[in-house]
Amino acid sequence: MIRNVVRAVTALLAALAVPAAMFVAPLPASANTTIPNVSVRETFGHNFCLGSDNLDSFTAVVERDCPGRKFNVEFTDTGFVKLRFRSSTSQCVAASNNFQNVVIHPCDGANVDWITDTSTGHTRFINRQAGTLLSGHNRLNSQFFMDCAGCTSGELQNFDLAT
Repeated sequence: MIRNVVRAVTALLAALAVPAAMFVAPLPASANTTIPNVSVRETFGHNFCLGSDNLDSFTAVVERDCPGRKFNVEFTDTGFVKLRFRSSTSQCVAASNNFQNVVIHPCDGANVDWITDTSTGHTRFINRQAGTLLSGHNRLNSQFFMDCAGCTSGELQNFDLAT
């Protein structure tokens, strides 16, 4: 009798587990969609935004008071994200060629593809080529850099999109 109850409860829980998992898991972004005209803001610390002195290639991407630069966040059909500068849509946020810092590259160039991780409740940007995260020092005008998760004390690696 108890064995039959256990089997029935197990079968019921198994039947409910798949829909529950589907409800909890975030839906992937649709291919070729864009979130237009947003700032990319550090979640914690002083809440600095991504900025730059100009939009020339290889210019440093630095921590600025918000709103900083505005971006079109583009979800590509390859499953990656590009952070396109709104005022110069041919330029994107990129890992530097040595994978140490964050700079501006042409959007059709190298190191501009990002993977988003929202497991923290915020967004972490992992560079596809570098394999490390967009990271900030939490200091005004400091250049953003690439680092592994939690490898540098005090680094900020969680971001939010702000209108």
